[in-house]
Amino acid sequence: GNDAFRLDLNLTEGDRWRDDATYNRKSATVRWDRSLGDYSGLRTTVTWSSVYQEDPSVLSREELENTPSRNTHPITFRTVDALRVTSRLEHRRGPTTWQLTPFFRWNQLDLMPSWMLGFDPVVFRTGHTSTGLMARMHRDLGLAFPGRVTAGLDLDRSPGNREEDRIQVIRNEGIAVDWTRGERIYDYEAVFLGVSPYVQIQIEPIPRLHVHAGLRQDWVGFDYTTSLAPLATGRHQRPANTEVRYWNLGPSAGIALALRPEANLFASFRESFRAPSEGQLFRQGAAANTVALNPVQARSAEVGLRGSLASSFGYEVSLYRMEVRDDILNFVRPEDGLTESVNAGRTRHEGVEAGFWAALPGGIVADASITGASHRYVQWQPRANVDYSGNLLEQAPRTLGSARLRLPLPALVSGGANGEARAGFVEFEAIHMGEFWMNPENTEAYEGHRLWNLRLEWPLTRQSSIFARGTNLTDRTYAERASFNAFRGAELSPGKPRTFSLGLRWGVTP
Repeated sequence: GNDAFRLDLNLTEGDRWRDDATYNRKSATVRWDRSLGDYSGLRTTVTWSSVYQEDPSVLSREELENTPSRNTHPITFRTVDALRVTSRLEHRRGPTTWQLTPFFRWNQLDLMPSWMLGFDPVVFRTGHTSTGLMARMHRDLGLAFPGRVTAGLDLDRSPGNREEDRIQVIRNEGIAVDWTRGERIYDYEAVFLGVSPYVQIQIEPIPRLHVHAGLRQDWVGFDYTTSLAPLATGRHQRPANTEVRYWNLGPSAGIALALRPEANLFASFRESFRAPSEGQLFRQGAAANTVALNPVQARSAEVGLRGSLASSFGYEVSLYRMEVRDDILNFVRPEDGLTESVNAGRTRHEGVEAGFWAALPGGIVADASITGASHRYVQWQPRANVDYSGNLLEQAPRTLGSARLRLPLPALVSGGANGEARAGFVEFEAIHMGEFWMNPENTEAYEGHRLWNLRLEWPLTRQSSIFARGTNLTDRTYAERASFNAFRGAELSPGKPRTFSLGLRWGVTP
C-alpha cells in the first residue's frame, strides 16, 4: 500500500588474523517509506551500531617480513557506539520540489591508540550529540530552454566532549600486557555550530551543452570550555576557554558538451573549505598554539573526455589540478616523536585519471582504472631549520591502478518470472599500489605492491546462490599503511595474508 519497510542486520564476531585482535560488530538499520499522496512522501531511517575491536600494533620492516601476525600491544582497543535518526519529507507542487530533512546523531568512541603506546600512551573518550536540518528546494525555471535552480540551507549544532587520561603500561618481554590509569590531561566540551546556505543553477542554453554554477556560504565554529586549568608547558598543553569562528564563500562552475555518443567533453572548477576539527584545535599537545590554526582552502579544476563506442567499449579520461592553502598536517618532532598539528603554506596535487571498460565476445567483461599523480609541498617550513618545500607528500603513491576480468559460468538453474536461465561468474582482479615516500624528508620509501584477488558466484536454486572470495592469492607480504619518523623509525600496518571466504545468499523472488 502506502508503506514500505526494510530491515538490515549485521552481527559479526571473529578473530582477526593477527595475534589477540578480535573484532565484534552489531548494527541494524530500519527504514520506513510512506506515501502521503500523489505529490508527497516521507522517508525515515534509524541506524544503530556498536563495534569493539582490539587495535593491533604497527610493525617494523623486520617484523613485517618475518612475523607479520605479531601484535606487541594486545591491550589496546577501540569501542564505537553510534545512533543515527533522519526523516526526509518531500513535497512536489508544480515546477517546485521541497525537501526537509531533520536529523539526530549520537556518537561515543573509547580508544586506546596502539600507535601512541610506545611514546605517549593515553586512553580517551570522545562523543557528540548532533541535531540539525537540511532544507532544499528545486525549481524548474520555465525558460525557453531547460533550466533548474536549487537552493538550500544546512544547519548543524553538535555539542561534543573529550576526556583523556595518561596511562602507565606494564610490559613483559616487550609485550604490553596490562595498564593502569594515570592523571587526566584533557577534559573539555566543544560545541560545533554550522550554518551553510547555498544555491546552484543548471541550464542547457543550446542542445547538448549543460552548464552549472553554484555558490555556498559557510559560517562554522566552536565554543570551547575546559574543566581543567589552562597549561602552557609540557607535552599536553591546554588552551583556555575560547570561541573560534570561520566563514567562507565558495563558488563552483562546470560545463559538459555532448559532441557525439563516443565523445563528451566536461570541465569543472570549485573552491572548497574545511574547518579544523575539535581535536586539532583543542587537543593542543606540545604545539605552540593550535587554536590559531587556519581553515584549509582548496581550489581545484578538472577537464576530461568520456564516451562509448556502440555498446562494447567505454572510457573516461580526466586531468585535474588542486592547490591547497593552509593544509593541516601532522609534523612529527624528531626529538621525541610527538605530533603537532600545523598549517602548511601550500600543497599542489595534479594528475591524470583514466578508466576503461569493454564487453567482449562470450559475455566476458573487462574494466581497468589507473591514476598517475604528483602530490607536492609547494611551501612548508614547520620550523626555522626545517623546510620541506619542493618535496613530495608522504603516503601519496604516484600511481594507483586496478583491473578486472569477469567470465560467465554456465547457467545451472532457471529463474525469474519468464524462466530465464541464471548464470554465475568468476572474476579476477589485479590491484596495483605504486611506490611512495613514508616521510616528508623524502628519505624513506615504501616500494608499493601488487595483489591478485578472485571472486565467484554460482546459483544453486532460483532463490539462492553460493559465493566465494579469495584475496591476496599469491600470499604477498605488504603494508596497508606505511610511515617513518626519525624518533620511532618505520611503522607498518600489515595487510592480510592469503584469505578465503565462503557464503550463501538467499532471497524470496516475488
